[in-house]
Amino acid sequence: MKNWKTLLLGIAMIANTSFAAPQVVDKVAAVVNNGVVLESDVDGLMQSVKLNAGQAGQQLPDDATLRHQILERLIMDQIVLQMGQKMGVKISDDQLDQAIANIAKQNNMTMDQMRSRLAYDGINYSTYRNQIRKEMLISEVRNNEVRRRITVLPQEVETLAKQIGDQNDASTELNLSHI
Repeated sequence: MKNWKTLLLGIAMIANTSFAAPQVVDKVAAVVNNGVVLESDVDGLMQSVKLNAGQAGQQLPDDATLRHQILERLIMDQIVLQMGQKMGVKISDDQLDQAIANIAKQNNMTMDQMRSRLAYDGINYSTYRNQIRKEMLISEVRNNEVRRRITVLPQEVETLAKQIGDQNDASTELNLSHI
């Protein structure tokens, strides 16, 4: 008898959950190596681009073209972020806080005003921080790649110093670290 009750209860539970309709929470827009770009990421950036363009009075392409451009950018960003992860590039909270403070200062705002403005624009502050961190990581990876590919030979430095010396008179002072 006890087994029958357990069996009936189990069947009732299974039958009850089978009527629940599946809900789509988010969709994958693109798969990038071992990461993904979500539709919500594309939609969020599209909204942000439209907002910024509207405030700046800029003309945007049609939605399909804009969506394609944004998806391409997010794919490239994802690739660069994955490279940064492999390289071990990290942005500390102090660096991030300093960058956000600089952004606020450039816009003649205090941090409280900046948070209020973000809230007014419908942007969560933690989402904003994550976006700035991503942009800083991408910038750092790109800078590392450029530095890695640039080689300056001692002969080039000597040649440049000689050229500058020929152009200037003897009373001119040079700081070689600026060269």
